[in-house]
Amino acid sequence: MGQEGIALILTLVVIALLSVLVLEFNYLMRVEASMAKNYADGLKAHYLARSGINLALFLIEKKDDPKYEEKIKDLAISAITVPLGEGEVVFQVSDEGGKINVNHLKKDGKLDRKRVEAMLELCDILNEQYERPLFSYGIVAAIIDWVDADDEVEVLDFVLTGENKGAEREYYENLEHPYQVKNAPFDTLRELLLVRGINEEVLYGREAEEDREATEGLSKHVTVYGDGKININTASLAVLQSLDIEIDETLAQGIIDRREEGEFEETEDIKSVDGMTEEIFKRVEGLITTGESQFFSVEAEGRVREASKLIKAVVQKKAEGLEIVYWRAR
Repeated sequence: MGQEGIALILTLVVIALLSVLVLEFNYLMRVEASMAKNYADGLKAHYLARSGINLALFLIEKKDDPKYEEKIKDLAISAITVPLGEGEVVFQVSDEGGKINVNHLKKDGKLDRKRVEAMLELCDILNEQYERPLFSYGIVAAIIDWVDADDEVEVLDFVLTGENKGAEREYYENLEHPYQVKNAPFDTLRELLLVRGINEEVLYGREAEEDREATEGLSKHVTVYGDGKININTASLAVLQSLDIEIDETLAQGIIDRREEGEFEETEDIKSVDGMTEEIFKRVEGLITTGESQFFSVEAEGRVREASKLIKAVVQKKAEGLEIVYWRAR
């Protein structure tokens, strides 16, 4: 082969190598551009979520303003979607006062039997979503042990079927990754994930998939904020049912239907609902309130194309305004 042939071959090799380098460079540039675009979309989605939080806070402040009354009621029923800029924000407000407070299951070293039974009933209601029970009574006992000041394992001796024992220091210290039981009230709802028997699905439920429906977790119905009284003007169907064994779904729905006509002004007003007897009212009277709620949780998700960012916050309503007591962005 002559020099001309060798030169031609070398030229072709160089061209091939250059082509590969150009293609690789082009690919890397496209990846970089895509990453930059995704980052920018993620940043926009984050600020959209923050906008949703701010809008929700504005509506909470205007809760008693007739001009905004319907908007805040709609927010409590379902999420609201607002198109903004290149994307949208979806946000919702829920009243923490309409939930069962897990910090109040025990008072002055003694079980609050009615509140404990409400939690047990809630477990039964949530288990109806599953073929096999996911919410054990032992979860309730373990929650009590996490909050109470002693190291004695709680035994719910009035629970005759299923798990009725809690968990104290010995259980947590013998885990693969041990940690201390708190023996003090919960500061945040997410802290419940540290309690024996509570995982992400138990706390938050699961999203719908092709072969299964979405489920609700404890987070929709329990709280760690407030004085422990349950606001019957904002409580969910499940929480209303859990108040007493004789409050079935029909009666609970009747309470919701009645309050949609106008909020209950006094707790005794609930007796006007068909099916609510004097006996049931006397049993639940100490658990319920119609007073103005002080704590609200807000969830806002910003979406821009494929990017989404979620912010969860809890705010306390004070005389001087709203104060954010919990904030989590992801």
